[in-house]
Amino acid sequence: MASGIFILVSAMALLVTDGLTVLVMRDPVAGLARIDHHLEDLPQVMAGRYLTLFVLALGAAIHGDPIVFFGLFVAFAVASAADTFIYARKGKKYGPHLAAGVASVAGAGLSLIAAGAN
Repeated sequence: MASGIFILVSAMALLVTDGLTVLVMRDPVAGLARIDHHLEDLPQVMAGRYLTLFVLALGAAIHGDPIVFFGLFVAFAVASAADTFIYARKGKKYGPHLAAGVASVAGAGLSLIAAGAN
């Protein structure tokens, strides 16, 4: 029963996050308005997102599973790559985002090495 609940909750989380991703990627301004976010509030929203990433990293560290950290670092790398492409395409400074992506890929690799050592 527990595995069924886990599958249901996982599927729901995937569907909702996928829907939000498609909505905002198709038309960022309209997507943000549809989910009741406002451009002028994005700096505060981003602060909350970074707090969320910290909590996920803390949870992964407490859990102590290198595969969980691998997944976390892959997610960090995807976020960094997205930011890098956005800024590079607009001709803006993107080095810090690229560096974060490289560090995330390195962290993912080290996590896999740690997983293999267990």
